[in-house]
Amino acid sequence: MYKVSVIIPVYNVEDYLRETIDSIINQTMKDFEVIFIDDGSTDNSVNIIKEYINTNENMRLICQENMGPSVARNKGIELAEGEYIAFMDSDDKLPKDSLELRYNLAKENEAEVIICGTYKFDEEKKWPMIKHFLEEGEKNIIKDEDLLWTLGPCNKLFKSSFIKESKFPEDIKYAEDQVLVLESYLKAKKIIATQKVGYYYRIRPANKEGSLTSQIKDKSLNVLDQVYKSWTSTLENIDKYCTDEKKKNILKTNYFSRLIKIDIWPPLRHIIISEDEGIQLEGLDKLEKLINTLSLSTINSCDNLLWILTEAFIRNYKKLTKESKKRYLEILKITYENTNIKGVKLYIKGIEKNKFIYPIIYTLIKKFFRTIKHIREHIKII
Repeated sequence: MYKVSVIIPVYNVEDYLRETIDSIINQTMKDFEVIFIDDGSTDNSVNIIKEYINTNENMRLICQENMGPSVARNKGIELAEGEYIAFMDSDDKLPKDSLELRYNLAKENEAEVIICGTYKFDEEKKWPMIKHFLEEGEKNIIKDEDLLWTLGPCNKLFKSSFIKESKFPEDIKYAEDQVLVLESYLKAKKIIATQKVGYYYRIRPANKEGSLTSQIKDKSLNVLDQVYKSWTSTLENIDKYCTDEKKKNILKTNYFSRLIKIDIWPPLRHIIISEDEGIQLEGLDKLEKLINTLSLSTINSCDNLLWILTEAFIRNYKKLTKESKKRYLEILKITYENTNIKGVKLYIKGIEKNKFIYPIIYTLIKKFFRTIKHIREHIKII
């Protein structure tokens, strides 16, 4: 048995693949295997991997039709022989001591999940992903909200027997890794974080095929569909593994707050600025569908949701078509019908300093409160 199995889905990365593999070969720890799962590449990626396999007995290649990274990773999990499993994207790199660092921490602490620091890099420079540098020590998903800001699998190490009980959702193509990582956080008896750097995450040019920015811009409606699937799958896992209702509500609110800021607003903004009425209306329908999954507790506790529905939309209001403006205002009204007065009052106080945005939001919210009978008498307190 190897100490670590490194699972790498591969798809059309001939420009970066040698850098990735060289960073693995140069690891200070040598007792590991590498499982490449080619996902139907049409470039020279497979031939590059075969070159390395010829001189490295701990590497193997499995080829499949193009089925997405989740299917590839699940195949890797199934085949892994290591005591622990690490995931890596085929255009990223590892520091020389990455596997040794993570493995030693896992063994010393008898942990199922290890989280390490991450740097981003491009062709010119590298810089820290601040949210990935957690306070060192043992973590808990309920107490440590910062875990929700590191939901990718690649800066982690998972105990093999632990992760083999789970799967990446194969019907989700965006934010799919969040489902498995959050499930791992919920199930793990011990999670250990270190601020030592264990992963280098490549930022591709925005116009490069496969870049995250390109996905969000070109496929915004589909991204919202995928985020909805990821969110609802995670809701099921939270209900399954968390029995305390108060903790359950806190976790759902914290996760949705992160989701709406990082995964929902970017594609939604691209939809708004498209100025295409059909796309805007469809995007607004998808936003309402997401909001309809929220409990009253989450609606009233999620400041990021209030920000999206007021300040963020108002900043882009002129981009909305006439029908889209009507649809947006309908969603705003329905949402605020489920929002308590105290919560709105506190939120408005938080944006009072913005002289441009505040009067617009204030007027808009008052207008819709007048249509809600059961809170009409409270308008004066805002």
